[in-house]
Amino acid sequence: MLRTGDLTQGGITSTLLRFTPLRFLAVSVVLNVALDVYFILSLGWGVEGAAAATVIAQGVAGLGIMLFTYKKRPELRWHREDRHFDRSCLKEIASFSTLTCIQQSVMNLGILMFLLLSLFLPNHLC
Repeated sequence: MLRTGDLTQGGITSTLLRFTPLRFLAVSVVLNVALDVYFILSLGWGVEGAAAATVIAQGVAGLGIMLFTYKKRPELRWHREDRHFDRSCLKEIASFSTLTCIQQSVMNLGILMFLLLSLFLPNHLC
């Protein structure tokens, strides 16, 4: 649900309504702070309360921006004809993402190697 709100936000921003996502973000921040105070101080939930407040605030903002898009921007609605598989589009996405995938894999492999070395040689690494 949260990812859908992010995608919707990108669509709204691309239609030159630049401040609308900012308004939803502001509501999310204020709601998050209010729920943090309530969950942590009033209910004593601690870290779990902060996490719950964040999820609730982002969910509310995501739903709000999706409802805004549905009502105010019908050109951004998904239609039945939009749901089809396009092999050429998949090839294009794969060509763009292959190098990023390799780069992230090499970085994670390097981190893993460093962690393994620090287990076996703890005094030799800075």
